Amino acid sequence: MRALGWALLILVLTLMPPPEVPGQGWMGRYHVDQLVHAILFGAQVLLLVPVLSAWKHPLRWALVMAIAYGGLTELLQDLLVTGRNADPLDLVANTAGAFLAAAWWQRGMASGTHARDR
Repeated sequence: MRALGWALLILVLTLMPPPEVPGQGWMGRYHVDQLVHAILFGAQVLLLVPVLSAWKHPLRWALVMAIAYGGLTELLQDLLVTGRNADPLDLVANTAGAFLAAAWWQRGMASGTHARDR
């Protein structure tokens, strides 16, 4: 299942110790880290929607799950990883990426590209 694999990748990347985290230096200075967060959690929404297609309102559930997972990963960074802290900007980026992906999916549904949200 791709959605689960992607969730595990997100977990590994967000819980890496600081010296190994891509995005230090110039990437952090230009907020590339937040762009990466938005992409990771936006992709999570897009991978979850088909998995939840039998549910009522799969897009809404995918959005809720991705945002909750984004919050959980930030909390875990603060609690488990020495040298890492929860970052409110990362949480905003996680949420923004999830909403942008949901809007993109919704737009595709309106044009008939995706199966209808139930």
